[in-house]
Parts: sequence; C-alpha cells; structure tokens
Amino acid sequence: MKNLKKVLSLVLALAMALSLMTAAFAADASDYKDYSKVTYKEAVDVMTAAGIFNGGDGNNFNPDATLNREQAAKIITYMLVGQDAADKLTASIAPYADVAATRWSAGSIAYCTNEGIIAGDGNGRFNPTDPVTGTQFAKMLLVALGYDPQIEQLVGNSWAINVSKLALGDADLDDGMEEIALSVNLTREQAAQMAFNAMQATLVEYEDNGGKIELPGGIVIVTDPSKATPVTSKVKADATNISDDTVVMNGGDVYTVEFAEKYCKDLKLKSSTGHMMQLTDKWSYKSATIGEYMTAPDAVAVVDDTDKTINDILTGSSYMDYSSSDIALAENAEGDDGSKYIYINGVEQNNLNKELTQGDVVYAYENNDGDVAKVVVAHYTYAKIDSISDNMSTSEENNGASYRVKLVDIDDNNLGTFYDDYDDTSKELPGFDASTYEEGTVLAVAMNGKKAVASYVADVVTGKPTSVKEAVNGNITIDGTKYDYAGAPAGNYDNIDFDKEYSVYTTNEGYVIAIDGASAANLEDIYYVTAIYNETTGGEKVYYAQRVSSEGKVDTVEVEQGALEIIADSTTLTNATGASGNISDGKAAAGLYEFSDKKVAETSLGTGTSAEQKSGNEVYTIKPFDASELDDDFDQTVTKLKSDIKATDSTLKTNAGSFYVNDETVYLAVESQGSKIDVTYAVGGLKCTGTPAAYVVTDEDDSKTARLVIFAGDSLSTSASTENIVYLADDAEQKASSDTYTTDDLWLMEDLTNPAGIIITDDNTNQGFYTYSMDGDNYKLEDANDLELNAAYDDEDGYMSGLTIESVYNKSGKAYVTFVDNDSYLDDVKFNGVTIIDTRSESDIDNSAYPTEIISVADLKDAVETPCVVKADVYFDNGVTFLAVTSVDSKGQNAVDQAGDDGYNFVGDITVNDNEVTATGNNSYATVNPSVDASTAPYIADLARFLGGLYRSGSASTIVFDGKTYKWNASGSLKGSNWTENGENDNDTLVKAIDTKWGTVSAGNEYSVTLTVDGVDMTYTVVIPA
Repeated sequence: MKNLKKVLSLVLALAMALSLMTAAFAADASDYKDYSKVTYKEAVDVMTAAGIFNGGDGNNFNPDATLNREQAAKIITYMLVGQDAADKLTASIAPYADVAATRWSAGSIAYCTNEGIIAGDGNGRFNPTDPVTGTQFAKMLLVALGYDPQIEQLVGNSWAINVSKLALGDADLDDGMEEIALSVNLTREQAAQMAFNAMQATLVEYEDNGGKIELPGGIVIVTDPSKATPVTSKVKADATNISDDTVVMNGGDVYTVEFAEKYCKDLKLKSSTGHMMQLTDKWSYKSATIGEYMTAPDAVAVVDDTDKTINDILTGSSYMDYSSSDIALAENAEGDDGSKYIYINGVEQNNLNKELTQGDVVYAYENNDGDVAKVVVAHYTYAKIDSISDNMSTSEENNGASYRVKLVDIDDNNLGTFYDDYDDTSKELPGFDASTYEEGTVLAVAMNGKKAVASYVADVVTGKPTSVKEAVNGNITIDGTKYDYAGAPAGNYDNIDFDKEYSVYTTNEGYVIAIDGASAANLEDIYYVTAIYNETTGGEKVYYAQRVSSEGKVDTVEVEQGALEIIADSTTLTNATGASGNISDGKAAAGLYEFSDKKVAETSLGTGTSAEQKSGNEVYTIKPFDASELDDDFDQTVTKLKSDIKATDSTLKTNAGSFYVNDETVYLAVESQGSKIDVTYAVGGLKCTGTPAAYVVTDEDDSKTARLVIFAGDSLSTSASTENIVYLADDAEQKASSDTYTTDDLWLMEDLTNPAGIIITDDNTNQGFYTYSMDGDNYKLEDANDLELNAAYDDEDGYMSGLTIESVYNKSGKAYVTFVDNDSYLDDVKFNGVTIIDTRSESDIDNSAYPTEIISVADLKDAVETPCVVKADVYFDNGVTFLAVTSVDSKGQNAVDQAGDDGYNFVGDITVNDNEVTATGNNSYATVNPSVDASTAPYIADLARFLGGLYRSGSASTIVFDGKTYKWNASGSLKGSNWTENGENDNDTLVKAIDTKWGTVSAGNEYSVTLTVDGVDMTYTVVIPA
C-alpha cells in the first residue's frame, strides 16, 4: 500500500484502547499512586509485572521524571539477567571514579560496561545522575539486542545518526511513541515504552564479525563483517512466547527469537480479540494475566461525511487510500467461507458496501503482505451512569466484580447493568475507570445489542447555539465552534431554541452523540407559599414565609422586610379562593413566589424602612410570580379544579379552561397551613376530587401543557399516580428515631433508582409496593391498593405481587415473559428496559434451588429453565419495568408449600431434593388397599395434594405419564387434584393412573413413578413403612 499513514492520531487509538478489559496484574502497576498519569499503560503494566520497573518513594511511578544513566544501567541489567540476579551484582572495585563500589548501581554499571553496552566519558567518569536521551538509551538497547557497536558504527562521530536509523528501522524501538524526538531527555515512562519494544524485538547475530584495524585515538575499523541476521531456533517452544514469526534459513522455515524469549521466558504474549473484535495483545507473566490491550491498527480514519461505505473509507484518497487489490478481507484465514472479517461494534458485517454513520471510527489491520485483512468499526452513542455501587453480593464477587454500573439513555430508559469485571464478559463495561466513572457521568458507548463493547467519558460543551442544521447528520454551533452530528444524536437535536443553553456531548473525535438542553425552564425556582406572617423580635417585626418547593419539601424562611414593602406598594395579592391581602400588614394571600438570598440594598427601601434583620437567620428576598423573573419563562393560571381528575387522565379541567398533563407533569397537593401542613408530591399523575384551589404553571411558549399543578385546601382527597409508586425490597428494621426507620432498600418506580439512607415513617415498613408522600424530608409510605392490577392486565400501569414466572423468551428480537397469577396466565408481556433485583438474602440464595443472584433477564430465564419456580413482585409501565425476585424454589418444593398454603395437610413426611420427591409414610400408609378411594388411602391422598400443589403454585401446566398427557381440568370436581387426560373429564385422572401403576403395595417397600412436568422429569417415591 502506498503513502499510508500508520496512525492518524494517538487520540483515536486511545478511544479503543480504553475499551479493553484489564485483569489483575502479576505485579500490579495500577497500585502506583500516580498510575492515572501514566500514558504508556501497556508498557508500564508489562514491565512492572516482569520486575524490570518498579515504583519509587511513596509507591509512585513518577512517569514524567527524567531517566538518568545509572537508572538506565539498572534497567538493562534487569532485562538481561533478571531482577533477582541483577540485585546481587556487586563491584569489587569502583568501576568509575564517580561510581563507588558501594553505590547502589555499581554492580549494574560494571556489568553493562563489561558487556560493551555503556561506557564512560573518556575521562574516567560515568556521570551516573546525568539525564539519558532517547538516542543514548536506544544505543544501550540495540547492543543488548546483539547489534555490534563497531560493525553498526554506533560509536564515533556518526553514532547518533546510525543509532537512530536502527532504532527507528528494523528494531522499531520507537513504536507507540513516534511523536517523541530521540534527541531529547527520556522520561521514565518513555524509557518503559522503549524497553518494552525491545522485549519484543528480534535478537541479532553475525556469522562473521570481520577483522578489526585499530587506529590512533582508539578508532576501530571493522573490515568485511557479515550483516546482522536474526537469531533463530527450530524448536517452537523456545521461540514463540512473544512472536511466532519465521524466516527462511538454509532452505527451511525457522522461528525468530525475540529478546524476551531468551532473557524473560516467563513473559508471554498471545494474540486475541477484544469486545469489538479488534486485534488485541494479551500479556501474562508466570501464568498470571497482566492485561489485554489493543494492537495498534495499521490505519485509522474517521468518517467525516455522509453516505460513505466501508469500501469508500478503505480506498478513498482522503481516507486510507488503499487500492482495491490491497483488500484481502477473506484471505486471512484458512479457506474462504465467505466471511469478510468486517466488524461494526463487534458484529460481523460481510459487506464492503455497508453504509457508515458520520463520526464512526474505522480501524484497518494488515496481514504480512501489507493487505487489509480485517476492518473494525466503532459506532458510539450516548449513555449516562444512573447509579454506581461497590457493594457487591457474594455472587457478584465470585464472578470477579468490584463495581456495578447502571446505564440509562437520555430519556432515563434503562440500558442495562454492567460490571467493571465479570466472568461472563458480556456483562462487563469495557473502559470502566473507577476514578472517572461516577453517577451522572455521560459516556460515549459502543453497544452490540444489550452488550457494551467500548466506553469512555464523553466530551461536553455547554452554551447557547448560534447556528443549527436540524437534520440527521446536521450540526450545531456553540461559542463559535461547529460540531457535526454523528447521525441522529440523542435528545433535542431537531428542535433547538436559540434562547436556551444546551449541553452538547461529543465523541473523542468531536462528533455530537447527544444534545441535552434547557428546552424547558427549571421548576426548582418556583415555590408555593402557604402564608407570610410576622413576629416581633427586639421591638422590630421579622417576616417569615412558609413555603413548599416544587419537589414537595416544606420549610419556613425569614424574608426581607424591605422587599415585602416594595412589593406591597404596588401589589395586592389574590389567591385562588378569592381572598386578598397586603404583605406589609402580614395578611398576604397564598401563592407562587420566587426566592433569592440576595438582600435588597438599603437605598432601595421605602421611607422609614430598616434593613437591619433582628433574628440572625439567613434572609431571603421574595417576589410574587408575576413580578419575578419566573414570568419570563413561565405562565401561571390561578383557578379552581372544575371536575375530578384521575392519575391516568391526560387533561386537567379547571374553571379557567383545560390543560394537557403528561408523564412529566409535577403535582403538589398542599393541605392546611401551619405546623401540620401535609404535602403529597407526584410526577405523572395525581388523583384529586372536589374543587380545590389550583395553580397551573405552563411554559411561556406552550400555555396549554401543565408543567406544575398545585392543589391547595384545608382538606384534600388525593392519591398518587403510578409514577409515585415505591417498592420496599425488605422489611425496614433499623430505627432512625422513635417513629422513623432508615433503609437502603427503597426503589422509586419513577426513575428506577435506589437511593441510600432513605428515612421512612413508621406507617408502613413491610416489604411491598406503596405510594408515598413527603413528611418533611421523610418518606411516608401509603397503601397503593388502587394501583394493584389483576390477571385481566391489559398494558395498564401498576403492580402485581407474588407472580410466578412461567417462561422467559425472545420474540421478534425482544424479550417477553409469561406470568401465572393463581389460575390465570399473563401471556406475552414485554420487558421494557426492566430493572431486576433479587430480594433474597445471601443465605437464602446459597441454600436455594438456584444459588445465584438474579439481576438480569438472562439470569431470570436461566433460573426458570433450570427449572425452578421463581416468584416476583412486578411493576408494569407499558410492559415490565421493575421485577423483584422474592423466592426461588424447586418445582417439587414449591408444590409442597402451595398445598400447605391451600390448607391440605400431608399425612406422610414429604421431602424434596431438586426434582426428586419422597413421601415417607407412618403406619397409616400401610393400612390401605390398592385402587381404593383416595380419602381412605393416605399415600394416594398425599399424592393428590402434591399434584394439586404443582398446578396451583404455577409449577406445571402439563404432565406426561406413561405416554399420556394430563392437563388441569378447571371444571373438575376433585378436591385434591384435577389432572385428567387432556383436561377433559374426571374419569381418566392422573392419580388413578399412578394408583393403578403401583397396584397392591406392601409394607417395607418403596414405589416410584417418573412424571415429565413441562418437559422436565420428576420422580415421586412413596415409602411404605414396615
């Protein structure tokens, strides 16, 4: 290929390097306190693990510290003889005038001098603390690789030029640091990179070292030497730990020997593929994994235009400029199975004409012939870290996880739960960095379905737009810089308001993946004031306002008297009930206000007004809604509710007209005033009856859609919406006060978050679904019976408790579930960005039929198919959005428990071991005759009770026995078990078939049958006592 830049930008490569898994190191470089400052992480990781580099004072690596001559000698010695042997090297006499025999580096300096790797300054001095340039260190490494300094003219006047030619050429010692000039002083991490490159470089030797002529002045001329050739081996095991490259010598292929293959045999490198199917290097030392790192691609390009295909990027003169003959995508593996070795976010795409998205990053890998053998495309989108936790369950810890991360999209829809590390790599979040990944952090992620294959922290710029092209592949200009869209960005990309500020999130390459804007003004500045009153302190009136925030929090604050008097000069306030009053006399009506903690200047106060505050409290200025800056963004309508509103209504009818309400509408119901004020807060809907006062806030540019609705009165009849449901995942037992509890187990259905340290009142503390209102800063959990659904579920919002998971399956590429609720089935219910939690205790999990925590759809499916009976409490919002696993039992155990719950008492002792059920009887088991009525045959009665429990617990829908299929006959008259052949009549019952099979039973014997329950074999055994 001609005129191809190997890499367009190190920044581009970094984006994918961040996507790789990093395992625990043999010697862990990440333990360095300043590890986050390291640029050449792969080199530092490997060289630290191999014992060639280590930290200094305070366990810092000091990546930017300058390398000096004695440190360089120590590194070379460690590379050649190993750390243990190098540390034992001593010097019997001082090797140089300025290097005492007792100096810490004397042994290494003497060794390297003796090997011809280093030399003094010609005046008997070594200058051990002088800095080392890249060229000087490269010369040391070249000699260690076997290059003869005299043959290659690495000494003399032209030494630097000749060193550079070799270092940048065959030895490739500058790989990964091409931007660094060798003539400058070398830093420690640059030295690590150069030494790391040398570890992978091929050793050389000379068949003939030639003759030597010594001239005056110490000049040596070498005559007729042979050229340096690779050191080789015919033994594969001796020459393939780092590379399996071969050369032809003496008519046959032999393996080249790399530096580490001779001097560091415990270090191994294996080629692999990463999450995105990019080529990776997997390093290990003494069988312990060091890490996995992206192999530098041979070409990188960013798609900067629309309608570009993969072939356009590979062959375009402004991109990679390969010729068509350079593309050999089906020739890099034995045979041609039609695969093109093209991957987009890890998914194979056998199509060179696949159209890419503007902003995609394309990586090309060449084979040994210089042809393109593999293409990897990275396509990034928006994701935000909704929550992050290092509180791992035993199961999570056993799978290698230290952090759990929940991602959501820009609309807060759940994208999935991921881990920093996990045995099942599909659950990992590649690129995770505990130092930068925090709650609220926006990421650029490459997704393969529900699997994350790469991630990094997205760049962000905030400001008002000055130019916008509102279209797919459009652009937006912020602060004079134009940012092109990566296709169709998430968020408000096609409805931009030039008067609003936006946060524009971009990839490392500067392409917009999301626009999150202040398209709607913020409600947090609006307060509902129940009353303004005054008290006399020190002979002066001090004014107070009792207020409710738009988030439902109540407090009382001191307000500035001067501000009130200025307002009162021109304002008479009237509330929704028609009452009015003047602020200065303490009779102000309730209403909406804006607060500020900036005091009014004394010069602006009315005559005779004192700015002195007597209480010592923090003081606020206050402005009624119509006189404040709120009026620039919002409109308010003060009215009354005209007719009852339900939580699911989309229209609010008032005396002032109708308003639209939606899932984002905020509701407050404020009852009474004074110390016992009661506030109900809800988002998305609130049931309210009667005709209370109503304050409706709308956007300035949309006067018909309610953003905030406040109902006010002495006594209100309200109940919260489905958006106001919470789930308490465990009984609250930790008291915070005499009438409150603290819990970390409260889940808010509104945004599926699980805040820590929530305080709840003692009204309801048992596990389950509730609505809530705020009692100050505390959550008051209230019965949510009105929102409980039943088996007639038809896509309503609400919850159901104690459902049995019948099956989990995929349909049209999406996940669905079927539930059983008593005798009814809820079929084909879709998962809608579901959050799954397991409420079982660790001991319950360890001792259950499925001893693994269930936190994903895949886990749920696996548990049901094990098979187990999984019961759950479920919240529905256009499908299943939240599912709390409450119990997991074997089908047999579940049937036994259900029979007991139904009031059927077993005569014998029933034990369950997975799918083996044993009924051990007492003497009554032996006092029976075959084929008698179940009521007089206790062992048959117990069988019927068990089989009935199988159905009623949701553990079975069909049972096959002796080649016949039995189903539940819902109209059957039997008390215990209505399993009949094909569910049609009472005569051909399963109980009778088993009874007939056993025939006459005898004391002291066992009788067994095998039942195929929904495709799974279950053994039922009766033990008749002697």
